[in-house]
Amino acid sequence: MTASGTWPDRPIEPVLAPTDVKRQHYVSQFYLRRFTDPSGQLQTTDLQTGTSKLSGPRAEAMAIGFNNFELDGHVVSTEGWLGEVEAAAAPVLLSLANDPSCLLELPEADELAFARFLAAFRFRIPTFRTQVERTRAGMVNHARAIMENVVRNR
Repeated sequence: MTASGTWPDRPIEPVLAPTDVKRQHYVSQFYLRRFTDPSGQLQTTDLQTGTSKLSGPRAEAMAIGFNNFELDGHVVSTEGWLGEVEAAAAPVLLSLANDPSCLLELPEADELAFARFLAAFRFRIPTFRTQVERTRAGMVNHARAIMENVVRNR
């Protein structure tokens, strides 16, 4: 990163903004559509109960306000930025679905769009958030134990 806060030839982009979008998907609908049957239905299975159902991509892998959070007393969201990342990656993913070997010949812009989509995909799922919270809680508990030992030993 340069002193001006940019990567060479790539500005740091704003990822937070207000949004009116309520239903926010942690797996994008365009991605889910690739797994639908000819009628547009997606078969999902609840891994805890083992029950399966058919539904549309709009109803799956989403939560109200999932990408929103509070910052300095304001609700902001990554929803708009994620939409931009998905829109840039959609044609690349379609090309890869039609011909996986084109991965080896992607133009740099498509390669970047695909990489950004994959990176964002990893960090936007509920499991990642659970893992981060578990790690944070463990670090806090560990720091608390260390401080208790320091106090006891004085």
